[in-house]
Amino acid sequence: MAYCNHPFDTQTNETIDQVIATVAPKNTCYSNSGSLYSRIAMVIGIHNLGNEQFFEQVLDQLAVFPNGLQHYLRCQDRKRERRRIYKRKFDVKLKQSRQQKQTHEEVFHEHTDNSYGPGVGLTAGSKGNKKK
Repeated sequence: MAYCNHPFDTQTNETIDQVIATVAPKNTCYSNSGSLYSRIAMVIGIHNLGNEQFFEQVLDQLAVFPNGLQHYLRCQDRKRERRRIYKRKFDVKLKQSRQQKQTHEEVFHEHTDNSYGPGVGLTAGSKGNKKK
């Protein structure tokens, strides 16, 4: 129990794991090359520095920086920051909490619903209106 009771937030770890799974899908083998290491390093670099700063540093080392790329990366960083700020608002968290509660109640209702079960289709359509 002491191992599970740490002061760190695991949501960031889960987010990074999801992004790594996006850029390095598990159904493709990257272990025979440096590709997996590069992909994971890219995800961590973007997470820590942001799109613009990360790619600026990498492309400066390569002495290449295409026109318009900096503007695009800056827009991506702004969009990410706006999304992060929006998700931290109290109203948004309250709305998400209500939606999760509603979803949990719907799932519970589906599991306790007795209108469906074995043999339900056998009596469908037999209301005594048979043609002679």
